[in-house]
Amino acid sequence: MKTFRNMWRRLDVVLCAVLLLTIVVTVVASSEPALAIAITSADRAGAPDEQLAAPASPGVTASLNPDPPAEVVKLVFIHHSSGDNWLSDGNGGLGAALGQNNYYVSDTYYGWGPDNIGSYTDIGNWWSWFRGSKSSTYLSALYGTTNRYSSYTRPMADPGGENEVVMLKSCYPNSDLKGNPGDPPTTGDNPLRGQDSGSPDHTIGNAKGIYNDILEYFGTRQDKLFVVITAPPRQDATYAANARAFNNWLVNDWLDGYPYHNVAVFDFYNVLTTNGGDPNTNDYGWSTGNHHRVVTSTMSVSIDHITDGDDDASPNVLEYPTGDDHPSAAGNRKATGEFVPVLNAYYNCWKHGQCSGLTGWISVQADPVVTSVNPGGTGVYTLSLTTGAGSVPPVSLALQGAPDGATVTFDPDSLAPPGVSRLQVATDPSTGDGIYPMTVIGDAGVLSDTATLDLIVASAAPSFAFDVSPSAWVAAPGQTASCTVSVTGIGGFSQPVDLTVVGLPAGVVPAWTVDPVLPGGSSMLTLSLSESAPYGGYGVYVVGTAGTLVVASELWLSIEYPFKTYLPVVLRVYP
Repeated sequence: MKTFRNMWRRLDVVLCAVLLLTIVVTVVASSEPALAIAITSADRAGAPDEQLAAPASPGVTASLNPDPPAEVVKLVFIHHSSGDNWLSDGNGGLGAALGQNNYYVSDTYYGWGPDNIGSYTDIGNWWSWFRGSKSSTYLSALYGTTNRYSSYTRPMADPGGENEVVMLKSCYPNSDLKGNPGDPPTTGDNPLRGQDSGSPDHTIGNAKGIYNDILEYFGTRQDKLFVVITAPPRQDATYAANARAFNNWLVNDWLDGYPYHNVAVFDFYNVLTTNGGDPNTNDYGWSTGNHHRVVTSTMSVSIDHITDGDDDASPNVLEYPTGDDHPSAAGNRKATGEFVPVLNAYYNCWKHGQCSGLTGWISVQADPVVTSVNPGGTGVYTLSLTTGAGSVPPVSLALQGAPDGATVTFDPDSLAPPGVSRLQVATDPSTGDGIYPMTVIGDAGVLSDTATLDLIVASAAPSFAFDVSPSAWVAAPGQTASCTVSVTGIGGFSQPVDLTVVGLPAGVVPAWTVDPVLPGGSSMLTLSLSESAPYGGYGVYVVGTAGTLVVASELWLSIEYPFKTYLPVVLRVYP
């Protein structure tokens, strides 16, 4: 199964236009001095128009989860000067942001380790680190180090044990890759092994070969999570197209066929190729520009890798220069904001199996999830199939749980995602009233997914009716929404009516003041939204049953995230 690629090519989630003036986060319970950290409007040109990294619903073990790990995680970052700036409290703030997200951070730099191996971080050097004759010595030191070179705060004590997460990044000279964008990986003996970026063998094909070589080692250490950070771009456009092609290969193709979840890629290069108007203003949180980040939709959380958001004449160069090719603080802060939730998602997938929405998965989603028909009527659903695995075999569709005698049709009944199929469930005139839970199964061989649906069958001439007020709600996670359901008997009908709600999303709990209700009476329905309730619009049904009679009334629930945005990041640090 392939690991960690964007589930959707591009996902725009439009929020109300608000201007974030200041969000203050204070680091507490620290074994070292605390910092007051603020995100201000000066760091972000314009209002945010995309919801970033909304908390995932707890308990849904398959869902992509960008929340910080519950446990303290030891992490080590192999880097040089651009990584040092990114980590620094006074620049990119990555170290402090990782600390806030429960990572105990260490890092290596020039001169670190046996044979000063920390001085060698070019692409060809990764062979020495992970596959060379002395790699066991280097890696033993790496996994055990608590070295801190860069100036960042560690807000917790060392939890002990080895580093579990290994981040590795080469510096910007590695973006000067020779060769052609489409060159295949070198196989067998690779002349780039152990060489630096100044070597004439520093080519696209050889660099791909190096990464394929070290992937073999990563597969033997599934107890570690390896996170490859792409090298930052240069201002010089000479080899910029090659750098773009190589980094797209790392994100989109390198892990094809890799069966484990312990390797991930973050496209630091791509994040730094668009800005907010100048090198000291970033486009963090914008729907335009280039990004590699966690986003949310009404259905799930996914990772968004946008590479075509630059409309200028040089779309592949550094847009955060500082006089040389070290990215500016604004660019590094953008990278921090996008990377930390992505890292959380990678970690939670590797450690806890919360992977749905990442590469190697197909998704089957239905709209609507509930519909109501008379006996003999036809329920219609639109099924959307998506994948994070690039090209996958056609997905065959089947339905379980349809009423007896119903005719089920898919149009089409097999397709390669992304795509849409129309599901029709035609009931028989003799179909009994009731709520019929159904499951759509999408099967592509090694990949599969399911979607749950409900079909409500209700008689055309019921003996009771509903009046629901209001029939639409707007609420945010943590809030409640209420309505009054009045029951009226028809033709002298006087039996008690049992009430239920169908189609609620996870994290929303219903409660009735009276149930069952006698005709002429009413009951108040209160929906309690947990803090993790997923935002979006939901068509839900209040359903009443009395013996074999069923009546359904459709309502609309809109869940909106509050003004506060989930941003576990550092964009400006005040001493």
